[in-house]
Amino acid sequence: MSGFESELVMRVAGQVADIEVVGLERIPGGRNNRVYRATASSGRKYAIKVYYRGPGDLRDRLETEFRAVSFLWRHGITEIVEPIGKSDVNDIGVYGWVEGRAIGPGEASDRDLAAAVGFLASLKRLSKSEEARSLGRRRVFRSIKLSKV
Repeated sequence: MSGFESELVMRVAGQVADIEVVGLERIPGGRNNRVYRATASSGRKYAIKVYYRGPGDLRDRLETEFRAVSFLWRHGITEIVEPIGKSDVNDIGVYGWVEGRAIGPGEASDRDLAAAVGFLASLKRLSKSEEARSLGRRRVFRSIKLSKV
């Protein structure tokens, strides 16, 4: 991570979330976007996502994702990152950090699977709402095929 980008991310995250960022770590992975774990002076951790926007790319990935996550939070789905704030000018979203790790093959328990099915059922229910339609339901819910839930 360049010094310039880390300074920008810390400054923008601090302004958007009204916090003092005292630590920043780049999280490996991702393709188009960059994700950082920020630590505030209070000790609370935040996910900072820098969204990619290429030349001629008219998609507003930040707006689409932030609106979708905010929609889900408003409807009680809080098993996901909490939307804190965003900077449209810098294409940066600030979310609450969720501790965890990737689950490997064969590691999911019956409880994990039941939670996933419950989550998908909630998404299916919400996808039919008028508010979901105003979000562009196809974009928000497109990666989840729920017809059998």
